[in-house]
Amino acid sequence: MSVTTYETRLTRVEGEGLVKLIFGERNIERVEVHIVEAPRFVEYIMRGRKPTEIPEIASRICGICSVSYQVAAATAFERGMNIEVPYEEESLRNAIFISEHIKSNILHVLYLQLPDILGVSSSLEVFKKNPDLHKMAMDFFMWSRKAMKILGGRYHNIVNIRIGGVYKMPERSDVMSLSVEAEKAITNARKLAEFVFENVEKLPKYKQDMKTMALCDSINYPIVSREICFDGRKFDVSGFEEEIKEEQVPYSNSLRYKTKLGEIYVVGPISRFSTSFFNLSEEVRRALRSFGYAPPLRNIHCSVVARAAELYEFSLRLADFIDSYRPVQVEAKEVQIAPGIYWGAVEAPRGILYHRYKVNEKGVVEEANIIPPTSQNLIAMEDFSMQHLSNLGLLGGENMKDEIAREVEKVIRQFDPCISCSVH
Repeated sequence: MSVTTYETRLTRVEGEGLVKLIFGERNIERVEVHIVEAPRFVEYIMRGRKPTEIPEIASRICGICSVSYQVAAATAFERGMNIEVPYEEESLRNAIFISEHIKSNILHVLYLQLPDILGVSSSLEVFKKNPDLHKMAMDFFMWSRKAMKILGGRYHNIVNIRIGGVYKMPERSDVMSLSVEAEKAITNARKLAEFVFENVEKLPKYKQDMKTMALCDSINYPIVSREICFDGRKFDVSGFEEEIKEEQVPYSNSLRYKTKLGEIYVVGPISRFSTSFFNLSEEVRRALRSFGYAPPLRNIHCSVVARAAELYEFSLRLADFIDSYRPVQVEAKEVQIAPGIYWGAVEAPRGILYHRYKVNEKGVVEEANIIPPTSQNLIAMEDFSMQHLSNLGLLGGENMKDEIAREVEKVIRQFDPCISCSVH
């Protein structure tokens, strides 16, 4: 049988990857997402280090979502040692985390996703056609960046999270300077979300059999939790590795994951939305319903709907934190981590980020395992790409390879892959 291939570089994603289309005699047989960045072996760097060093080391895995790595690492040790984080410090950490979500989601929606939604080739065309939208989104982005700097010490790779809390509570006057722009930020978030809700109608609307996995909480829209929801049931974060199995393929420098039963699952905003929709604020739910969106979202192209809804939600939550902020004195605490195994998970912008650490009798990390969301979504990217091509009637013919590759890239961008995270 004659087999031919076609490769194209992934564009408008973070990191270096490519798509390979495998054609048989008549039809495309499969899609491969090649992760070509070199492995960085961060988990090996952690071996022999004190647990108190781990959040900072972990944060260097990703410049876009460094807070996610810090909080996941800190939470793992805090829960294992029953370390209680003071309420004020926990609230500050959540505000920093929310700021990171806002920053990441704006970058994705504005620069990576809107060209696909509007049917243009680049973000430059979006800006030319919608200069007011671009300014509004950038004002919102700069507000979140300013929040990260004031709350976290820097707007990139922040330096204010540690096991047990934070290093410093910022001055109230500095935090209140964010309040001046908070109302405008909420308005911008709402308008950007409504623009997405309205224009995403142009994307395909077929239904997919999608198994979603996300952290869950009975009260809050979760970004940190002890429980994971999957396929109508819950399990503790400590059991995550018992629920999934990893695999490796020769064309990818990232591990990939399915459930222990071999099921393909999805993590990320679309999974959080479908799991925790009713934990969103009434204001955001009302806006979504006015455009006809409710859980579950059953098409990967609706991921951007979930991201836009989260932008709106998190702008409200960050504004609430700013308005109620009261600094307290942070007490320096000596943290001792006993030998044992420690688990933690958070919802990074792209989905579940899982950490496991083993500390030995010498009080240093002997083993580390970090599973980022992009690695978990890689198999789904390939599978959903084939589903998308089938629904569009594009499975046949090498003469359509450029069009096929463009459509596959659209699917992959909905996952907002962070390739550098996947090869940590």
